[in-house]
Amino acid sequence: MVKTIVLAAGSLKGLKAITNSPSRSLLKLGDKTILEHIIEVVKGRCDRIVVVLPQGATISREYGEYNLVVVNQDTTSNNIVEAICLGFNACNREDDTYVIIYGDIYAEKPFYVKPLINAEQGLYPSIMVTIPSVPRSTYLYLDIDMVSTKVVKVGEGSYIHAGALVLHSKELETLCRETRNIHALLAKLVQHEGLYADVWTGVWVDIDSPWDYMLALHHYLSQLRRQILSFEANIASTAILEGPMVVEDGAVIDHYAVIKGPAYISKNSIIGTHAFIRDNVFIGSKVTVGAYTEVKRSILLDESYVASHCYIADSIIGEKASIASFTVTRNIPYKSLPSEVLVTTTLDVERLKIGAVVTKGKRIDPHSTLMPATYY
Repeated sequence: MVKTIVLAAGSLKGLKAITNSPSRSLLKLGDKTILEHIIEVVKGRCDRIVVVLPQGATISREYGEYNLVVVNQDTTSNNIVEAICLGFNACNREDDTYVIIYGDIYAEKPFYVKPLINAEQGLYPSIMVTIPSVPRSTYLYLDIDMVSTKVVKVGEGSYIHAGALVLHSKELETLCRETRNIHALLAKLVQHEGLYADVWTGVWVDIDSPWDYMLALHHYLSQLRRQILSFEANIASTAILEGPMVVEDGAVIDHYAVIKGPAYISKNSIIGTHAFIRDNVFIGSKVTVGAYTEVKRSILLDESYVASHCYIADSIIGEKASIASFTVTRNIPYKSLPSEVLVTTTLDVERLKIGAVVTKGKRIDPHSTLMPATYY
């Protein structure tokens, strides 16, 4: 059968400003991490899953019925090849087919399934490719012959490496012993053996920045179809809840608060009286939203605090940040931003708006106005 290596040890990059999570793969999407969503899709479809995590990180959920192995990569190294080879070693370099998935990619379930199908059908070596909404010079570009569905050039073209590979153990031996470089391995495969391209046209977000994370969460929330309200939540009889949403255990929604989904209210959070939560809002655990505060299209991470009479739109509030009363955020359309502020996605960004980023632990004074695309 097939073995799957999930690369989940990558650094936080731009997200280190808002969270103490050890890895982008361990960021929350609802009640699960991105990594756990990936495992849920691939488990049962391969005979072993190897997860490469940063040193000291673990997986909180139990997967005892599956052959899942966790190996840790030194946090001083963010080398992708090293992570792949650690996963390969954890499989004892067995003669087999390997699916390699980058664990900081948010996509729809078929994205993670397609490489496994390719492996089962013998379509390898292969690489998942896509076309991003916003070009970026740092991408690994690939040119594809759509008739043969093979890569013809590495380093130029319209498509980019989307974060999934199918390789046989012989290619992994070459990578780990000789080339020590993904670009060089792909170029060698194109020249000598052929490299299949699997074109992905669906939702795809490479979570490099807080804005990428916001896009991923917005799409995740848009997939909610009903209300899931915990019996352990305390929801006032006068609160108004409309549209799809999740309200977890211990959450408190006070009198006359209005929540219009899609929305996610995590454990032990408090939504104050007359607060207004609407349009793709994710609220982490132990968050407080004060009375008469409006929050829309935003992320409030764990233990953050937003006082009364605030307006938070299209913004990201970091872990344990505190925003005093009468604070407002301003926003602008993404297309109006300078070119250095980028998102990494296939999603349409035409209507995307960008607010502020309040960094983890930051305290914002009363009556502040937070400017768009600005870190505080």
